[in-house]
Amino acid sequence: MRIVIKVGTSSLLNDDGSGVRLGVLAQLCETVKELRAAGHETVIVSSGAVGMGCIRMGIDRPKEIGKVQAMAAVGGMALSRLFEQAFELTGGKCAQVLLTYSNFGSKVQFRTAKRAIEQLMAMEITPIVNENDVVSCEEAKIGDNDNLAAMVATMVDAEVLVLLTDVDGLYTADPGSDPSARRIARVHHGCLPELRRRFAAGDDFDPREVSSLTSYIMLEGEDKDSAAGSVSGSETSPRYAAAAKAAAKVATDAAATAETYAEAKAEAKAEAKAEAKPESKAAASGETERSGQWGTGGMGTKLAAAQIATSCGADTIIMRAEDAHNITELVADIVASGTGEGVGTMFAASEEPARKGHTRWLTTQTPLGRVVLDAGAAAAVAEHRSTLFPAGVKGVEGKFNVNDAVDLVDPLGETVARALVNYSSVEIARIAGHSSAEIEEVLGEEASDEGVCGRANIAVMCRQP
Repeated sequence: MRIVIKVGTSSLLNDDGSGVRLGVLAQLCETVKELRAAGHETVIVSSGAVGMGCIRMGIDRPKEIGKVQAMAAVGGMALSRLFEQAFELTGGKCAQVLLTYSNFGSKVQFRTAKRAIEQLMAMEITPIVNENDVVSCEEAKIGDNDNLAAMVATMVDAEVLVLLTDVDGLYTADPGSDPSARRIARVHHGCLPELRRRFAAGDDFDPREVSSLTSYIMLEGEDKDSAAGSVSGSETSPRYAAAAKAAAKVATDAAATAETYAEAKAEAKAEAKAEAKPESKAAASGETERSGQWGTGGMGTKLAAAQIATSCGADTIIMRAEDAHNITELVADIVASGTGEGVGTMFAASEEPARKGHTRWLTTQTPLGRVVLDAGAAAAVAEHRSTLFPAGVKGVEGKFNVNDAVDLVDPLGETVARALVNYSSVEIARIAGHSSAEIEEVLGEEASDEGVCGRANIAVMCRQP
């Protein structure tokens, strides 16, 4: 099984600028070792280059693009060295892989990157992937590593995507203010479009009410059968003691942090014993987990990443970075029973995922706009991946050209598919609602045989249960 693990900046670095969170690094390295021993392949998507650069230079995160790029260059070296030494001290090897928006936009570059990452895994070398912030420009930037992780998971055909963060999943309410809030253990992937829309709107809502799909959202402890096979445990296992010590030595040698081994060990133990509910106001209230001065992500980006990954067959789990030591058991549970619901929130993979290379590639494309469909067309696309004809189009948002990627959304604005268009945004706006027979009269040219979007160029992002 292939697993992609994403660790965010705020999970790796202390918010106060004091350095690396050694307990998280120790658990992560040891977890990769255990997964390899169990026969699994792992890719890590790591943020933190800019934050590490700022720590090394003793400055706050800059706003100027040039300075951000410079800090990424400084921090990239320090972070790579830290990972390399940590893996060596736990008996493994790793390699840096820097990707940009263009690596996903070009099919040739996409296949080249896929080949390189798969070769590293075949050689039992763990790829450490990050966006190349040194050369990425604002106009062509992936932007957050949650989406990058989902795109990498799609690229390498991963079966599991783990998003490590500061909260332990999705809740029925704000756990910081509502003592009755409960963690949601499992969510059907078909709930993701509306969840994303509600989060984007900042609504205060209970996810169990989404689209009347209550039976497809399972709370922690509701399913006794899955709970019996769940992963539990809050204390750091003794097997992590050596890893914590090694991580402390690495950080000291690399001058990445002033923490001593004793402090690191105490931190790791304290974090592992922390209460399961997040301290921050997060989850269902629409607020995101802390991103700190270094991070850029939030719960909204994680839901977007989950929609990409689940549509391509990867179970996606949002969980606390301090619980990384549970990933091995979590994966074992997924292999054995397909549940994996003992920790965090699991977004179950689509029962009919995109399997063809071209369709999977489509899900990784950054949409340059949105085409709004009527209810009938949205259902036809979502359920049958039907060709989209102009009669089913209600409107268009954004500016794009022929062969650009767009999101196909239903009347509520929820994404049902990603596709390549046969017309520009200006042309689609003119032919929206017209029959194919009327296109020549409207545009002065023959209609495309494949409508607005041909079936072969549509990747369904949501299938309702």
